[in-house]
Amino acid sequence: MIILNQGTYRSIHTESILTVDPTHKLTTFRLIKRHGAKIIVVLMIALLVFTSFLLMGTSASGTDRLQAEEILVTVSSGDTLWEIARRHASSGDDIGFIVYKIKHRNNLETVTIKPGQKLIIPNLN
Repeated sequence: MIILNQGTYRSIHTESILTVDPTHKLTTFRLIKRHGAKIIVVLMIALLVFTSFLLMGTSASGTDRLQAEEILVTVSSGDTLWEIARRHASSGDDIGFIVYKIKHRNNLETVTIKPGQKLIIPNLN
């Protein structure tokens, strides 16, 4: 077995190792022509995934329009459902019951809320 380094190989063989046959070169046009349908499908799936994240609700979870004496509140950073309930409660009101009413009105399963989310505060009277 003979081991040749690149310098020896180049001196024996005149063609370069790094030369690529131009007939095998893939151009952008040829790539698009060959894989166009795959590219379109991948782009459409990416678009659907992106738009689904945009549609994930940051608006009020309640599907009804505002009733009389209801208030629409936008959640700020650091707000909790309990603090929002305290802000809208009268003295002597049960805060836990107000949190329950806000959760029920907005179809919330937990008390977890996000900044930018819109909540409907129901009539507490």
